[in-house]
Amino acid sequence: MEQLQSDISQVDEQIYNDEDLMMKNIVHLVEAYLEQSNEAIGYKRLRDVEKYYEHYEYSVEIKGYIFDYIDQLNNKQLNRNSKAYLDLVNQIRLLQSITYIIVIVFGFDLHLQSSIILLHEWFGPLPIYQMQLKRLQKEIFKHRTYM
Repeated sequence: MEQLQSDISQVDEQIYNDEDLMMKNIVHLVEAYLEQSNEAIGYKRLRDVEKYYEHYEYSVEIKGYIFDYIDQLNNKQLNRNSKAYLDLVNQIRLLQSITYIIVIVFGFDLHLQSSIILLHEWFGPLPIYQMQLKRLQKEIFKHRTYM
């Protein structure tokens, strides 16, 4: 008995987040559902319609709670996972931009023309960048002729 009380106190001391509590509630609700369902089946076998109907109705009510908790838990997990996915997408975009900058900077020294093409591919759809690209091409051409 003392071991059981110490185990219970250790469980009570643990800190749970919302999802853990919801999962714990779902487990308890499933246990209650199975208990009520077994009771209903037992009363049906005994042909006690009144008690059967009482336990059956209660088991249906518990089943509704189980589905509600599962839906809520799925929504919480979906929201959490969506946020994590968006964070990863933003990090990938940042790394992609850094990679483009590195390619452009090192490519500028090594392969001037390929860097211009890369800039054009990267910024091509925007008119402002096209004007800047043309200006950059003119400056590069001036520097190339003087070298």
